[in-house]
Amino acid sequence: MDKRVLSTATISAAVFAALLTGCSSDEDTSQAAGASGTPSSSDTPATTSAAAAATPTGPPPTPGQVVLSDEMDDDRNGWGTGPGVTFEAGEYVVAMTPPAGLAGWPDALLASPPKSVVVTATVSAPEGSALVGVTCNNVMDGQGGGEFYSLSIGSDVMLISRTSSGDRTPDKGQILATTETGVDLTTPHQVQAACVPTSETMELWLSVDGEPTLSAVDDDPLGEGPPGVQLVGIGGNGASFQARMTSYSVAEPA
Repeated sequence: MDKRVLSTATISAAVFAALLTGCSSDEDTSQAAGASGTPSSSDTPATTSAAAAATPTGPPPTPGQVVLSDEMDDDRNGWGTGPGVTFEAGEYVVAMTPPAGLAGWPDALLASPPKSVVVTATVSAPEGSALVGVTCNNVMDGQGGGEFYSLSIGSDVMLISRTSSGDRTPDKGQILATTETGVDLTTPHQVQAACVPTSETMELWLSVDGEPTLSAVDDDPLGEGPPGVQLVGIGGNGASFQARMTSYSVAEPA
């Protein structure tokens, strides 16, 4: 398959271009660089958007018509596999050592992504430290990079960020909303993101285990692009991490 992935890798342009454009192979891998720290311990504080104080006026939309549903039994929807990225008994597994990780999307949504989405995934990180979540509006810049919205959870943080391919982890991007409260990632959690453009803004909501957690408005919205997933390790001590996704669905808002 022709796998195109927006990595967040801090690597050479030539290698990044190869990851982005992919090749005709069943072993296509998206490896994205991770980084040490979370917003509370970052050695390079993330920038915060002026729109961070703005929030949508209403509650998050509920899922309507389903566009894609994947129980992660195999790679029929084109997520990509390779070293450290596998399908195991109904789970999409990323096992790497930071600063490696994964940011990508299913090829099945690349040709005609919905303008508004409600993305739902069940994710966990049973080993090591990680930030795990879903993405939307993955927009390639044509030069081996791009931007996307990341709605992620960690052991001591939840966040909505506008992240570029140059950011090492989502907390290094432009933080639109965040909280210092996290969850125990050794057990699975449902992460749901709603990304809804208006005439001039992008409205974003993050819900965890069915409970609305964060919302934000970006007044300089990204363009159209497929939704996806981001599973990245954090920590600078060389310890490996493992993250898992057991289900994934994309719906239009009801």
